[in-house]
Amino acid sequence: MKKSIFSYEKKKGDYTYYFNTLSRTLIKSKCDDQQKLAKYGFYVEDDFDEYKQLVFDYYRQCYNSKYFSITYLMTNACNFRCTYCFESELYKTNKEINKINSSEFYNICKYIVNKEHIEYLDVNFFGGEPLIKYNELIATVKKINTLGCKCSYNIVTNGYLLNPYRIVEMKKCGISSMQITIDGCRENHDKYRVLKNGKPTYELIMKNTILAIKEGIEVIVNITYSNDNFYSIDKFLREFPLEYKDKVYIKFTRLLDLDKSDVEIMGKLYVSLKQNGFRTQDITHLEYGPCMNKLKNSLLVHADGKLSKCIFDVGEFSLGYAEFNADYNNIDKFLFPKKFNINKMAADCLKCKFLPMCKGDCDRRRYSEKKTCRKDYFESVANAIIEYYGDSENE
Repeated sequence: MKKSIFSYEKKKGDYTYYFNTLSRTLIKSKCDDQQKLAKYGFYVEDDFDEYKQLVFDYYRQCYNSKYFSITYLMTNACNFRCTYCFESELYKTNKEINKINSSEFYNICKYIVNKEHIEYLDVNFFGGEPLIKYNELIATVKKINTLGCKCSYNIVTNGYLLNPYRIVEMKKCGISSMQITIDGCRENHDKYRVLKNGKPTYELIMKNTILAIKEGIEVIVNITYSNDNFYSIDKFLREFPLEYKDKVYIKFTRLLDLDKSDVEIMGKLYVSLKQNGFRTQDITHLEYGPCMNKLKNSLLVHADGKLSKCIFDVGEFSLGYAEFNADYNNIDKFLFPKKFNINKMAADCLKCKFLPMCKGDCDRRRYSEKKTCRKDYFESVANAIIEYYGDSENE
């Protein structure tokens, strides 16, 4: 037997916490019991090649031929002027650029479902603010429902344009999930997430969020964090209505320009989530899966007629576009995954416990930055998982 190269260990009090970044297994133990650790994959057979397993898992996700995720950035318009928005340059003209309408987006979905024999289509509506084009969104969903495959729909929205009628109609059409951004407590949120006229948005968004939860829609509250807003987030989690804490999923998203500075805060965020009475949530997926730019089974359709892979593929972060064309040839260009050549990786990468989480990291970041290693960040993710789940694991 040999120790897994992807075993991360952290000592806390009388216990050692073991987290395997390949299998995502977490256990705690008071002693280094090799037999017990082998049972959970922290020791493996001498002839077991963990790198081959990593590559196999990678391509299994890349080539999931029955599943396809498509995101429609249906408008560049937005009713907000968030101070940190990475798309802010698009809003300065106040002019919508729409070359792909709902009918064309439906035809793209139909082409992919038929060509790739898709059994499950996951459709995400993004913006700008997609609810600005609410009627078109509903019409699009109704058309896609006729394709004959299983469909799921998610909307990434600021939540301001929701209302009781819309929430009910969306649920009836099959929109079962929405992500709403609430940046901490009222004071912090209203400092950064304001309307075009500068007015606050927190009160109405919270009201709409609770309405959606009551209607049975899966609500993901996305909170954008930095190193200096932990107390605002902690206050929000404390004050969130108790009766809905077990009916909502909380997601933490770091600001784009803070990728390297959040080593300490992530664990504190998940401890706060646990201490403030929210339901146990699966966070072992954090930073797992191939970069979107490498996947076969995903595509982004932009309102201005461009096709891409990455949700951050705008402006200075561009990885490359293709223009949509009526014969769909440019769609075919995106239906091939990029190779994951582990044999060409640097020696330090191959020795790293966090390789299964990183997998060569984000293409956007690698192309735009000179230094790409984020070992400290991935260690903070592992520590956050240990902090969040650690006490519930069996000895």
